[in-house]
Amino acid sequence: MHPCIRRPHARTLLALSFVTLSALSVVPAFAAHGDITLVGQIKPFSSNNFTQIWGFQRDGHNYAVIGDWDSGPVIVDVTDPTTPFVRKIITGSGVFGFDVKVWGNYIYTCEGRFGMPLASSRAIDITNLDSPVISPAFINVHAFAVHPGGYLFAEIPGLRIFDLNADPTPSAYMWYDGDLTHGHDSTVDIEYDRLYDFHGYAGTKVWDISNITAPALLKTITDPTITYHHSGDATEDGRYLFLNDELAVGGTKDCTVWDLAATPAQKVGIGLHDPTATIHNLYIIGNFAFASHYTAGFRVYDVSNPMNPVLLDTYDTAPGLTGDGYDGCYGVYPWGPGGIVYVSDSVNGLYLFQVEDFAGVPTAIGGTPAARSAHLLASYPNPFNPATTIAYEIDQPADVVLAVYDIKGALVRTLTRARMPGGRHEVRWDGARSNGARVASGVYFVRLAAGGHTDTGRLVLLK
Repeated sequence: MHPCIRRPHARTLLALSFVTLSALSVVPAFAAHGDITLVGQIKPFSSNNFTQIWGFQRDGHNYAVIGDWDSGPVIVDVTDPTTPFVRKIITGSGVFGFDVKVWGNYIYTCEGRFGMPLASSRAIDITNLDSPVISPAFINVHAFAVHPGGYLFAEIPGLRIFDLNADPTPSAYMWYDGDLTHGHDSTVDIEYDRLYDFHGYAGTKVWDISNITAPALLKTITDPTITYHHSGDATEDGRYLFLNDELAVGGTKDCTVWDLAATPAQKVGIGLHDPTATIHNLYIIGNFAFASHYTAGFRVYDVSNPMNPVLLDTYDTAPGLTGDGYDGCYGVYPWGPGGIVYVSDSVNGLYLFQVEDFAGVPTAIGGTPAARSAHLLASYPNPFNPATTIAYEIDQPADVVLAVYDIKGALVRTLTRARMPGGRHEVRWDGARSNGARVASGVYFVRLAAGGHTDTGRLVLLK
């Protein structure tokens, strides 16, 4: 059996009633740096085949998309993360829900198994959430990565790039690495114009995608102690790569750390290891690494010293499961508005967590967009170059934090941290970090926190 491929359980009936588990109405006080707090949970229906997780925002609402092999993707409204509810289950003949990614008004989903028919992936238009439009099937895919500029990276095996700007329901790729044997997953780093291509048994490849129509291979990482190059992410400065081995068992190290500044790349440390569980996915934001570790659960690490990561906290999403294997905590999406982390579990569905000190000051959560007393207004211009004006409104005096984050959730610059009077306010951002260095073109997020309320908006810098 291939790594990342679990033996599917019996197909379940979608007519089964939904089960919703609620949590506290307000996040409790935090105890220590990196502590994980469960905010909400939902198991959309009685399946044991929930898979990957992603998120998006629409019309003032926050949504999680959780994959399910038995039904296709499931959209869950998590605007109030204490009371998530199923918004839409997308089903149809030949629609699979292994990996799920979102770009614009489209969900991209695939079947995931190697050796399946060549046409099993779908683009699903969710412009109308009540009536999704399912595209014709395109090539078989195990996993996707999405560039916010509108490019889809597909590991099939082999790596192919689709231009979603030209055709959001892709049928033809614009670039292919020519590998018919290997491939698995990838991570996009828009800050450094890189793609980390975790190519299974063939190692890890680091691509320069500054010219996305003709990627240039920068480095290839191979190591006899790594059985299967599965997934990973780089530190915020782009120097150290955390590389997951999904076939690591027992004493074999789950994750190794590589110095990309060395030529060739040099292994400099052991990342995240559990001798009794298998690692799956990992993303790094600032000094935090967020990992889905199958039977060990959701884990948060301090990676401020990449050579010596420190486990901060664990939440076991499937306490009944133990040992190496591919069930349990499956996927993690750490970019939820307000610092909410979305986590999928193969048996128990969707979990929503808050991690102390992550994504700015901790705030209470609850309520609906209509109840907000602090909100962002339209930024202008947007897209912008070289500067934009960010406007917001608060209905009464409040302590305000207005900050810009990159697509990975890392803090770029804090624009306001002050007591502000009620009313409309404007702040100019010149596209620079706090040290004056200009940021790269791409998508950024501005987050307003004021008086216990938060709002998040999207900015696009074009050069």
